Amino acid sequence: MDNEHKPSLLYIMGIDWDWIFQRPQIIERHLEESNDVTVIFPRSILKLFARRKSRYPRRYKILWTLPLQEKVWVIGKLSRLLNLHVFQGIHEYDAVVVGYPLYYRYVPRSYPGMLIYDCMDNYEALYPYRPGVGVLLHQEKELVGRSSLVFASSQRLVEKLKVYCSAHVPRMELLRNGTDVPGTLPPISVPSRQERYMLGYFGTIAEWFDIGLLSESLRQMDNIEYRLIGPASIPLPMHPRLVSEGVVHHDALYAAVQPYACLVMPFLPNEAVLYVDPVKLYEYIVMGKCIIAVSYPEIERFEDFVYFYHSPEEYIRLLRDLVREGFPPKYTARQRQCFLEENSWQARFRTWDKALEETRNRNP
Repeated sequence: MDNEHKPSLLYIMGIDWDWIFQRPQIIERHLEESNDVTVIFPRSILKLFARRKSRYPRRYKILWTLPLQEKVWVIGKLSRLLNLHVFQGIHEYDAVVVGYPLYYRYVPRSYPGMLIYDCMDNYEALYPYRPGVGVLLHQEKELVGRSSLVFASSQRLVEKLKVYCSAHVPRMELLRNGTDVPGTLPPISVPSRQERYMLGYFGTIAEWFDIGLLSESLRQMDNIEYRLIGPASIPLPMHPRLVSEGVVHHDALYAAVQPYACLVMPFLPNEAVLYVDPVKLYEYIVMGKCIIAVSYPEIERFEDFVYFYHSPEEYIRLLRDLVREGFPPKYTARQRQCFLEENSWQARFRTWDKALEETRNRNP
């Protein structure tokens, strides 16, 4: 399909394109298949000369952010003036997808096209500048109220966003995260007996990561070690059996985790985590490993695949049991295949495309 026959779409992402490859980048690449897409993504002015780390969209613009722009009014005003040119011509797009509520401020009231909100986090819990949470919530409520279509990545987010609706009720779709399914899946892996087992994690390591739990398990057990892959925004304790591997390219993750006996998700069940449908659990299942994760309602549906724990004491008891058993995965190859067919990104895109087409037809 030629670009002149495709709907034009502006995608305002909430993360830097070179941040960890996740939902926003995956959705953008799908949107390029049937839309004439321009991407705007934020980047700190401090990274003005940063090198590109991945393949960029066909058309993109960078929303340069300034230090303290959300805290100091003058700097915020300067930031908006600096980026005015980025949003020139916004009225010409058939649809605008907003991936972060604060960036709704760049969509003018006079914009006549379809507005879509893709919500993948409980942003008020994650927002680092606590005095500014009220502004963020106001923007999110305004965005939901004006949108024709709202996607949310978890059921708890759907329920939260429904509260924002008053006179106008947009079409609201649960669009969970998913995973790419390789043509050949790694075998279900049962490690051989070892004197010491490697437990792995990949993803962002931030304030929701229970580093204290890992430290306590290392103190009590000398037959485990941890390997952490991903950027860390919290200090990691110095321990010979706690190794930070740094950032690994997404395409290299499968090879990187092959030595691991088990993949863990040691999160603190706080107000950020409780709203999350974690991409990593889908990816962990693809890898065919034993999986351990903290239990919370949003991920109870992974029960057939994940060994859950509810407390630090239960986590360490579970580890001891799995060491004795050799860290067997909880699921079979057949279970994994069925799950991945139902929860692939391709399945998610069918939901996205159907909702978008029906909304377009309803609001020509």
